[in-house]
Amino acid sequence: ACADNIGSGIFASPGIVLRWTGSVGAALAAWTVAGIITYVGFACLAELSTQDPNAGGLFYYFRVAFGGAAAFSWTFINFTVIVPGS
Repeated sequence: ACADNIGSGIFASPGIVLRWTGSVGAALAAWTVAGIITYVGFACLAELSTQDPNAGGLFYYFRVAFGGAAAFSWTFINFTVIVPGS
């Protein structure tokens, strides 16, 4: 999923980012900030998976942290809104 998002975004949206930022430097800064945010998210999930290597991915971590209702809600929204929309 991560490779799909990065792969499609990097080729499909540079013109959009450039139009919204107004300059090449600001566009590069926006891509850099987005890359750092993505890396931090990846590093957090990598740390979680090494500390508690159970099956279930984000559903499992949401369930442990916030309870079953929040985990179900996240999973439902992810499969019905977020993934189809990306």
